Amino acid sequence: GTGKLNFNGITVDTNNNIANVNDLTVNGKFSNPLMPSAWCVFTDTVTGSSNNIVNQASENIASITGSNGRYVLTFTNAMSSINYGVIITLGSNGSTLPPPVYHAFFTVRETTSATIAILDASGEFVQSFPDGVTVVVMSN
Repeated sequence: GTGKLNFNGITVDTNNNIANVNDLTVNGKFSNPLMPSAWCVFTDTVTGSSNNIVNQASENIASITGSNGRYVLTFTNAMSSINYGVIITLGSNGSTLPPPVYHAFFTVRETTSATIAILDASGEFVQSFPDGVTVVVMSN
């Protein structure tokens, strides 16, 4: 049937709106195949001869290492297998139109980390990416 659900003061209506949740605590693992298993947004800026990776925001990412278009994302909690999806998007500051063409892809998938690469249109590794890289990992 259909209707409104009341459970311990929490209400779910027929439009899937949830009310009166307040502080929700999950003991154990919250699992939903439509939720990312890990994600991050980072920048890589070259200053002199060294690069500076800044993890701007993330979940289940312990570290981001690498340089010059090659990066290793180490997971805080391992994936259940190497059969996970890696989605990569690249930012643009909008000052150059059309924006430059880049290609981003994963090169290695381990249960504890993923390695990604960013190349320019000529196939050369990008030396830095100050406009931001977003990576989403989907796993069950």
